Amino acid sequence: MKSVLIFILLLSNIAWAKTSFKKQVDVIESNILSEIKKHKITKKREYYLYLLASREYMQINYSEKAKEYLNKALELDVDINKFEVLVNLISLNWLDKEKVKNYYPQLLKEYKSGGKKLMRFDPYISGVKSYIDGEKLDKNHPWNKTVYGYSFIEENHNRLIEEKKFKEALAQLNPNGRSETDAMFDLLQTHVFGHAKKPSTCSKMLKKYPKASGYTAQICRVVLAYHSKDKKKLKVAKEKAISVIKDRKKYNKKHMIVAVKELQL
Repeated sequence: MKSVLIFILLLSNIAWAKTSFKKQVDVIESNILSEIKKHKITKKREYYLYLLASREYMQINYSEKAKEYLNKALELDVDINKFEVLVNLISLNWLDKEKVKNYYPQLLKEYKSGGKKLMRFDPYISGVKSYIDGEKLDKNHPWNKTVYGYSFIEENHNRLIEEKKFKEALAQLNPNGRSETDAMFDLLQTHVFGHAKKPSTCSKMLKKYPKASGYTAQICRVVLAYHSKDKKKLKVAKEKAISVIKDRKKYNKKHMIVAVKELQL
């Protein structure tokens, strides 16, 4: 009887996981499609939407959807360095040498156009070339890893936020390289995905440091107030956060104030 119950629970967990996974996929898709259907969307904004969608799919290990949106970004006629897109496509297709080979010429072109800003990727370029030439790669070589933000390195992160270009600013950040105090990631993610993405970083931070009073904690409280869907609570949290941020006169935090002010229910 015990083994039967365990089996039933296992099946239930699998069914729940599948439903949860499908819900995540549907939410990402609906968010992107609804944005694209809006009037007057620029090609550049469409590119960022595709790129961010691919990131979300990579985060839940749905490689086929990630590839689909990366290819949409790659095919879009827009004046942006697509090095990041190509690196991630190569990563997701690393077992298919022919595809890697097909992506390589454009990868090399974007790499060269990046100039000094992409020089750090010399070993990466050499590694991909060695792979398609049939050489055995060093298992520690990072050529088949994903990267984030390198197509936006010419942009200033804080300026993007001040200009309310939240998608572009979010695209600069590495979702795998966050610390528990990185409240701006959750704030930007909330601007882009609304209630569809839960603020995991902020939730963990405030749970660990419930009495924290710095600007990072205040930004987290703004994010959590937004997700509570309580307008009054959000208004109070925003006022407190802006007051604390302004007190930090030693640092230029104008971009944070803009991001906090612009978050609306």
